[in-house]
Formats: sequence, C-alpha cells, structure tokens
Amino acid sequence: MGREFKETWSKIQKRIDLLIDKVENGTVYVLRSDVCIETNQLCTNLCMLQKKQKQQHSAKVESVSAAPDSDYQSMLYRKYRDVMESYLQTNVLPSLRTTIGTNAHTKESATQFLEEVRHRWYNHHVMIKWLKSAFAYLDNNYVRVLGVPTLYQVGLEVFHA
Repeated sequence: MGREFKETWSKIQKRIDLLIDKVENGTVYVLRSDVCIETNQLCTNLCMLQKKQKQQHSAKVESVSAAPDSDYQSMLYRKYRDVMESYLQTNVLPSLRTTIGTNAHTKESATQFLEEVRHRWYNHHVMIKWLKSAFAYLDNNYVRVLGVPTLYQVGLEVFHA
C-alpha cells in the first residue's frame, strides 16, 4: 500500500468515523454536506494521482497497458466493503443481539426486535447513500469499466449476508 494511499485513507476514515458517530447518535442530519464533498474529493484525487503516475510511467517506458488504472481504485473498493462490514459487525449485530435479549419468544420482544431491524436498516441505508456519494468516482469509473457490483449493490449485499 503506497504512502499516498495510507495518508489519504486515514483522512477518509476520519470522515467515515464522523458519519458513523452521527448515524449512531441519530444526528446524521447535522452532518454537513461539505464533509461528503471533501471525502469525494479525497477519493477522486487519490485515483487521479495514480492515473497520472501511470501515464508518466507509460510515457517513460513507451508501452501502454490495456488494463484499467485500478490499483488504488480496487483498494478503495475493498475498503468500502470493509467499512460496511465493520459497521455491521461493530454496531448493528450487537444491537440486534441485545434487542433479542432473554425474552426472545414474547410478542413484545418480537416487536422490539423488528423495530430495531427497521431502525438499523434505515441507518444502513443512510450509510450506503452517504458513502456512495463519497466514493462516487468508483461507481463512475472502476465499477463501470470492470463490471463489478455497484457500491449500492455491495451495501445491500453486505446487509443481507
């Protein structure tokens, strides 16, 4: 993993942590849109930096590869999935397990559990929407070129898994 990627990912992760905090505290509505825009710019700049580096390298060796410039893009794509899976493992599943509790067979417990699933599904959808916007460069380039599942599809797949 390159230095640029590590440094940029650290900045992106801080913004994702802020999103998770806001989602978990029910205050996502106060998350400023510029945080998403900044995150999107970080992702785009990282991918464009690598593209520029590859173009410079190709010009030096006078050979152009047919493979898409996807190293940082594939790393960001994996990080997106990792973030979604981590959020579910760290926040969603423990909450659902706690809601089930010891009275798992009562009508009241079942109702509470379904309410928690609904609440968690809503939060997950907020996460997908925000991160999809932040990682838009991937959907517009990496996903389209390689034909891999869209970020929205990955987000749904992770929740349903």
